Amino acid sequence: MENILFVLKRRNTSYGVSVGLNNSAKFIANFLNLSYDKYHAKVVEVFDSNEIDKHLHGFKPKFCFLEALFVPPYKLHELAIKYKDTLFVVRIHSKTPFLAMEGIAIEWMNEYLNLGLENVLLSGNNKYFYNDMRFIYGQDDWVYLPNIYYPIANRTEKIGPKISKGMYGDLDIGCFGAIRPLKNTLNQAVAAIIFAERMGKKLNFHINDDRVEQRGESVLRNLENLFSDVFRHELIKHSWSDHYDFLKTIKDMDITMTCSFSESYCITAADSIYMNVPTVASPEVTFIPSYLTAEPTNTQQIVDKLEWAHSIPKTFNWLCRNGLKKENKRNKGIWQEFLKGSDDESEV
Repeated sequence: MENILFVLKRRNTSYGVSVGLNNSAKFIANFLNLSYDKYHAKVVEVFDSNEIDKHLHGFKPKFCFLEALFVPPYKLHELAIKYKDTLFVVRIHSKTPFLAMEGIAIEWMNEYLNLGLENVLLSGNNKYFYNDMRFIYGQDDWVYLPNIYYPIANRTEKIGPKISKGMYGDLDIGCFGAIRPLKNTLNQAVAAIIFAERMGKKLNFHINDDRVEQRGESVLRNLENLFSDVFRHELIKHSWSDHYDFLKTIKDMDITMTCSFSESYCITAADSIYMNVPTVASPEVTFIPSYLTAEPTNTQQIVDKLEWAHSIPKTFNWLCRNGLKKENKRNKGIWQEFLKGSDDESEV
């Protein structure tokens, strides 16, 4: 039995711990634990990098995946020297436009690679980002480990699609996730309002408002002001919740939107597909067929795709679901090859 440890930094905030990184790690752990007898994967959260040592000592993992850039380079050096039989992989879940807004990103990546340790690798979960970084830094220091969508292992049935409110009901559109400038939430709200007016319906535009990052305060303020002057339509705010409860929220939507400027992988889009709710996304969400996506700055294109998703929701979602299934199958194979390749190298 080979132990695999996923380590995340605990967020000491009011909105809870079920954030994208947490779900991403748990999905992969679910896949490994349920698909193979030889792997025992565990996800842990730590308050700081000093706490990692305790988990490494007790669990003795062959692989330790550090989710995102939160371990200072000096600490990673200390851990990698102490636990030489563990392969440390720093998993980066962002593309370059997002990293540009994180002041320490490139500095820490440089320092990680300058450690010169064979048991330290960097990983991108997005193929485009991975190819860029491999070109700049060299292919030996980087590995491509994409996301796998494998939710809630102990649930045997989907919660089910929304019960239609009929043609005269309100229009519920969800645009969930952290409020950040690159999420393009304001323009999606504008498109949703135009679509609702075209449909002759009141719009309930659903967001998460208690996770505002990367100077997203101005985005939230503009959203609030937009809906304060559009009296027919309403901005509905949801607190951050665990994944199961979030899926129940998704179930109540007619459509969701993920027309972001930058996405390395969009779990909320996958959640919508899983819950049989059509989602209108930008081309950044690579598992959705390109002809179903809309450019994030093209409001009319977004409106047109909203109309398509609303008029044939089952067909729209079936096409999206096929795209997710194909990417999921491919990504599982990539993880299998990586873990097997590491096994083969250890035996040489």
